[in-house]
Parts: sequence; structure tokens; C-alpha cells
Amino acid sequence: MPNESLFMATVFSASIFFCHAVTFFLLSDRKLPFRQSAALWGGYALLGTALGVAAIMAEPRSPVFYGSVGLSIASNFILFCATSYGPLPQKVFLLMTYGVFFLSNVLIARGASHFFFHGSFLAIFLLRTGMSVAFIVFLQRYLVRAFHSATRKIAEGWGMLAVFSVTAFAGLVCLSLPHWSGTPGARFEAPLTLDIVVFAAYILVFRMIKFLNDEHDKKRAVEQAQIFENELMAEREFVKQARSFHHDMRHHNLVLLDYLDRGDIEGVREYLKESGALMRQGSLASFCKNQTANAVFRIASRYAEMAGVDFSVRADIPEELPLSGPETGALFGNLMENAREACGKMDAPFINVSAETRNGKLYLEIRNSVQGTVAFQGELPRTTKKIGGVGLASVESILSRHGGMMHCAQEGHIFITRIILLLEKSGRVETL
Repeated sequence: MPNESLFMATVFSASIFFCHAVTFFLLSDRKLPFRQSAALWGGYALLGTALGVAAIMAEPRSPVFYGSVGLSIASNFILFCATSYGPLPQKVFLLMTYGVFFLSNVLIARGASHFFFHGSFLAIFLLRTGMSVAFIVFLQRYLVRAFHSATRKIAEGWGMLAVFSVTAFAGLVCLSLPHWSGTPGARFEAPLTLDIVVFAAYILVFRMIKFLNDEHDKKRAVEQAQIFENELMAEREFVKQARSFHHDMRHHNLVLLDYLDRGDIEGVREYLKESGALMRQGSLASFCKNQTANAVFRIASRYAEMAGVDFSVRADIPEELPLSGPETGALFGNLMENAREACGKMDAPFINVSAETRNGKLYLEIRNSVQGTVAFQGELPRTTKKIGGVGLASVESILSRHGGMMHCAQEGHIFITRIILLLEKSGRVETL
């Protein structure tokens, strides 16, 4: 396109690279603060515009052309990796997925211009810009969360998906290169056919990822349910033993009376010691009235004891909650897991849980030690784990279904999670 005017080349490049910048700003989920991230991508758009103008005005297949294209791709990759969360395979997969869309945009615009507008440069510009803007709007409204949700476990042995996206992108680049460099007689049938095949493959890939994610979540839910069931069985067994002990109290009293009648005070003392030891051995810690929450706290207490975490609970949680058993287990289980993982790297780790019932609402607060500064994504802390990172999002989803709310904050080296749950259908939730 060296014969095009400098003005048109600038407008064309600016539209392309500003659309790139906005798209990657959305896909990167802003690891850096909003203004800093926006400034970096704005700078990338300006740099890309200059490189794009150089490529357009250069001779086809010249070193300047290939150098400008290569430098724009390299700067894009480096900046996206620096400003986005997640492991490298996820970044590569998302980056190459957008690359496939971009090349498809190029092919469709050039093909439509070739067949309907006699190769008009203005038609190419309008078609590419229109499709890019439509993609950005669709991405913002429907795709951003789906993209990150679908790829959040991609580092767990799924590196081949990143290879797939790179291969698809490279194939389209090779077939599209003649159209980029202005090779006479370049045909569109082969790259357009590959484009259709790649998009069909992407649909299958995302459906597979979704299926595997759902299976992983189901397996985790079954494992958690089994742990809770074991704890509840232990509690029922303890209640049964307590009833048996109550029934046998008259026998213990007779034994003690016999010791006292014989004046054997030392025997009474030894008998009570042995009886107390047996009772402590068979006892279960009781943190609250709700059996499922109590089971979760017992599990958390054992984990905390093994990890050397100071764990304390002062919880007035009623026996009945407006949640199902699995919802109660998921809510308290995810909260305890999040607190336990957050405080694991501290020298003096602790988890303090307090809860009270007031005005038909349950007020729950969890304070745990945390190292460094927690980065937030919206209202929730941003996970640094390669896998998962959906615990608090699950808690928020459960609360939203029952008119509750959650607020997270950090005060120095203490992370605070506060929850309000409506115990009655009437009443308004207070601000946390």
C-alpha cells in the first residue's frame, strides 16, 4: 500500500492499533492500576500507529515492512504478559486467540473489498474498523468473563491448547502474508477456508474446556461433600455416645459412692481422672449450633493445628440457615480455605472468626494474617494461584441468591472478610 497517502495510512493504522489497545486492555483484566494500565496501552497504540504507517508506506516484503510488523507483534506480546494475570500458557492462548480474530478480520475485509468494491482501500478500512469495534463491544458485554473462566485452569497440563492457538495463528499468518505484502494475484479461498476450519476448532476447544472445568468443579464438590458427611457422621456418633454416657451416669455415681463410703479419696481422684480422659478423647469441638458450619470449623481447626496457625472461633450461628446443606458447606468452606491459604506464609499466622445474630441477620467477620498488599479485581481480591481462584466468587454467588452481601478489605497485615446474610425474608441489608 505504498501509494496510499500518509494521512490515510495514519488514520488506518491508528484505528487498528487503538482497537488492539482497547481489546488487550479488556483481556488483560488490569493487573496494574487502572490509570497506569490505560497509559501503557495508550502508549502502545501510539507506537503501533507509527509502526503501522511505516509498514504501509514501505515497499512490500522489504526489511522495513517485516521489521515494523515484527516489532509491533513483539511489543504487543511483552506488554500483554506484563499487564495480565495468569500463567504464561493462558496469556499465550488469549493473545493468539485474538490474533486469529484479527487475521480473520483482515481476510474478511480484504475478501469483501475484492469481490464487492474492486479492492477499495476505503472499504477495507471501514470493514475492518467496524468489525473491530463490534468485537470490542461484544467482548466487553459477553466474552471477557467467559474467556478468563474458560482458561483459568489452562496451566494444569493444558499447555497443548496454547500450542494449538499458536499453530492456528501461524497458519493464518503464512496464508495471509501475500495479502499483507500486496502480492499480485493472491487468492482468498485458501486462507478463508482455513479461517472457517480454525473457528470451528475453537468452538470445540472452548466447549471442551468448559466441560473439563465443570467436571473439575463437580469432583471438588463431591470431595468436599464427603468430608462434610464424615464430620457430620462423627458428630452423630458423638451425640450417641453422649446419650449413652448420660444413661450410664447412675453407674458412675454408684462407683463414686462406694469409694467415698470406704474413705478412698485417692481412688475417687484416679477414677475421675480416667473418666475425664476418656470423655476428652471422645469429645468433638463445638464452635456453633449449625452442624454443617461446625463441621467446616472442625476441619479448619485441624488444618490450622497441623500448619501452626492460631485458630479461634466465637460464632453465634443459628442451627437453621436459609441455605441448603451444600450451600452452607461451600460458603464456610471457601471462606476458611481462602483464609488458610492467605495466612500460610506469615511468621505468626492466625485466623479469627466471629459471628453474631442481630435483627434477623447473621453478621460474620473473618480476620486472617496476610503477607504483602492484596490486589483487588473489582470487589474481590485477585488470586495469585495458577489454578482456581474462584472460592470467594462462589461465596458471593451464594450470598446474592439469598439477599446477602460480602465485603473484603485489608488493614496492614490483616485481611478482613465481612458477610451479612438475611435469616428472614424481610428486612434490608445494611452497608458493610
